[in-house]
Amino acid sequence: MFRSIFQRLLITYTVILLAVVLVMALSLTAFFHSYVLAQKGGQLVQAAREMEELALLYRQGKVGRGELQAAADLLGQATGSRVYLLLGEKAAALESLQGEKLGGAEKELLEDIKRILGGEVLVKRKVFFHPLNMYVVMAGLPVRAEGGIAGVVLLFSPLRELQEALAQVYRIIWLTALALLFPAAAVVFLVSRHIARPVERIQRAAAALAEGNFGEDLPVLGRDELAQLTATFNYMKNRLKQVEEMRREFLAAVSHELRTPLTSVRGFIQAILEGLVAPAERDKYLRRAYGEADRLARLVNDLLELARLRAGGVKLHRERVGMKELVAEVLEECALFAGQKGVSLHAEVPAGEIVAPVDRDKMKQVLLNLVDNAVKYAPGGGNVWVSLRQAGCLLEVRVRDDGPGIPEEELPFIFEKFRRAERAGGEKVGGTGLGLAIARELVALHGGEIRAANLPGRGAEVIFTVPLDKG
Repeated sequence: MFRSIFQRLLITYTVILLAVVLVMALSLTAFFHSYVLAQKGGQLVQAAREMEELALLYRQGKVGRGELQAAADLLGQATGSRVYLLLGEKAAALESLQGEKLGGAEKELLEDIKRILGGEVLVKRKVFFHPLNMYVVMAGLPVRAEGGIAGVVLLFSPLRELQEALAQVYRIIWLTALALLFPAAAVVFLVSRHIARPVERIQRAAAALAEGNFGEDLPVLGRDELAQLTATFNYMKNRLKQVEEMRREFLAAVSHELRTPLTSVRGFIQAILEGLVAPAERDKYLRRAYGEADRLARLVNDLLELARLRAGGVKLHRERVGMKELVAEVLEECALFAGQKGVSLHAEVPAGEIVAPVDRDKMKQVLLNLVDNAVKYAPGGGNVWVSLRQAGCLLEVRVRDDGPGIPEEELPFIFEKFRRAERAGGEKVGGTGLGLAIARELVALHGGEIRAANLPGRGAEVIFTVPLDKG
């Protein structure tokens, strides 16, 4: 019936508000009705007690009949009632009277008088009184004399005057309720809109997300469940955006970077199968095809590794690692490749040991990538240095070479995927172009930072730092 959450909230809160206002108005109406009638009954009982005292004085001869009548009239005027005093034979006659032939109201009144003569103080809030032809509040009090009951005092006050006063009170109550209803309805509207608006924003953003439009993050207002839902939605959207970007980058990489080695492998094999290659040269072409296939495998592995790092699928297994020993191990593994190029490897490490809480395999991969990259750009007969030092609470590692350096226009992008600087003369450097990108992700995973710079005169260096505590 109600399609939006705003409509549901508005209708629900409005119904609740109306119910609360109605219950409060009815409760106040009932309370004042009972209160006014109770006050009137108490006033009549008090007047009846004063009349009882005068009746006793009358029986003792201290007050005349005229004075008694005048006092009754005065009390009646003061209380807005009629006063009846039944003493002696009149009271006895009523007590002995049978009510079979009386009407309902008269019979009920007779029974009430008998109860009063029995010693009961009686107050009734609504009694039909024939002499006045209206409903009245009745109060009855026994006149006690000489250890017995000598008569009754009856006071009858018309309800009309009370009802007029109550009508004024009721009017105030209901007008006040109506006056409060309008600002309360405005508050209900604003609260409903405040609650529904974040949900509507999330709904629109989710619909846009389904169409592939990621847009800006939604504003997170407050700390309640809706704010937490908005923050969670933003996180989900950004993760989806990241995955989508990685998917597109991966497809672009596959179409661009994998096409060349695949084409080469296919061309070599096709040439051999079609007999275009002399038997003596088949081994050469097969070795080339194998080399391209090996490069293709490394490229795929690097792409998958980078995708896992970007997606947060790689977890660190930290341990206390001696960095001097790790650097020596990396240089030993790179020695063969460096020797083939005539590049010398050097370690510059402090006298004392530096122990860092890192993932040993991941940190080794960072160093291997950096050293391998430096060797590729170092000239024949050149040098590559790896230096370690502790800078406060950070481990600082520098890998530098004495090659031509990095072109200034390439320096801001050196850690991007597939960015490979050229040697002097425009010569391209081999490799997948992913080593530095992977190194940056692994350093960031350790909570560190990495940067590259050209050295004064000749050469370039890559510097990264990681915390020496687990942070």
